[in-house]
Amino acid sequence: MKRILCLALVAMLALAGCGRPAGGVVEGSLPGAPVTQVAPSATTAATPTQPPPTSTALPTPTLLPSATPSPGATASATPPPAPSPSATPAGAGAAGTTPEGIAIRPDLPGKLAFTRGNTIMLYVPRSGALTVLIEDGRDPQFSPDGAQLAFVREDGLYLAAADGSNARRVVEGRGLRWPRWSDDGSKLVYQQPIEAQSNASVLYVLELALGTPVRIAEGADPAWDPAGKRIAYVTAVPNSSAGPRRNELHLVNWRGQNDWPVVRGLPADTPAIGIPGNQVPPAQLEHVMVTPLWNADGSALYVPAFVLYQALTDFTILERADPVNGGSVFVAQGAFGRGTAAPNRQVAVFEVPSARGDVQLSVYPLNETDDRQRYAWAATSEVALHAAPAWAPDSNALAALRCRPETPGACDLILRAPGRSDSQVLIPQALTGEDAVMGEQQLTWGR
Repeated sequence: MKRILCLALVAMLALAGCGRPAGGVVEGSLPGAPVTQVAPSATTAATPTQPPPTSTALPTPTLLPSATPSPGATASATPPPAPSPSATPAGAGAAGTTPEGIAIRPDLPGKLAFTRGNTIMLYVPRSGALTVLIEDGRDPQFSPDGAQLAFVREDGLYLAAADGSNARRVVEGRGLRWPRWSDDGSKLVYQQPIEAQSNASVLYVLELALGTPVRIAEGADPAWDPAGKRIAYVTAVPNSSAGPRRNELHLVNWRGQNDWPVVRGLPADTPAIGIPGNQVPPAQLEHVMVTPLWNADGSALYVPAFVLYQALTDFTILERADPVNGGSVFVAQGAFGRGTAAPNRQVAVFEVPSARGDVQLSVYPLNETDDRQRYAWAATSEVALHAAPAWAPDSNALAALRCRPETPGACDLILRAPGRSDSQVLIPQALTGEDAVMGEQQLTWGR
């Protein structure tokens, strides 16, 4: 059990006590990331010999996911999601539990998928049902309308219906990861490592209606704009020991055109940062950006960045970038690790490792005029490792995995909801043993 807890700490504490930027970015690397079984219907293809991915499952002149097509049919775009309000507030509490202790929550919308080892599990809060969704899969991501699931296997990118049926490979390639849907469900962006540089990745976009992936850039942490036309991403930290470590924020359109650097340096209004009496001026700070986050109307990008390691503490900032004119302004200094925006793009949650060995969740609005306290319910404070946060489809609740030091090697699936200051357990010991290596987990909440 001690070994599992150590693995969890190493995987998640990319910042704490190590002097490394949020998300585990290192020099020359990219910031980056039991029950009813559903048999997959996809046929595994041979391992490719060329690094770039090639489309194999779809017709040659056309791109990919949403409705589940029959073999040989052209996939149609996923329609924009319709509102799906909960019957009662998410903080109302459980209606009961299953014999296994899993919460039955009629007040929670949709379904959640998470990885247990190399198995993708499905949890339906309304019934408390927990089933095997996909065997041999990871990085699950529900489509915006909840009708499909994107996931990866060792040999490529796959799509399946939300119930795990009709799984088929849509892109062939090794090491693919982090598939992310555009808001309209018509496209996916994903990463593939460059084999000659194990820590570097290439970004590809797959349009569902065509089926041929397009290489758009070298980078990491791709983020779709609300219109599904542009992608923000961060570049690698240069392989150089000269001066502070810094990377860039770029924008590119989904066809790989008009790539340009939006942010190349710290905001001009960045203050000196550090412990009182020993603050470091901006010229000497590092600037390693991760996980850009678009606001609701696409007029701004909020970007967390690591800037300093001092006195066993990682100092981070949040900046707001201008996607039209370029540049950024300083927003705040504080608890900002890798971020995940809510579906409504009004707020984001950040995974924040600390020097004491835990990982907390903090929140910040993606709106200049919004009140941070409005979202205080989503933030955590207990000493525990929190990972893989996933917002509810209506943005009114947050699920995450939590490992407590008193129960090493066991992680609960928890809920944070308005009106409650505590974390409610949805699935006790959702992960145990080797499966509880937190840095390898993914969680997605679909309609």
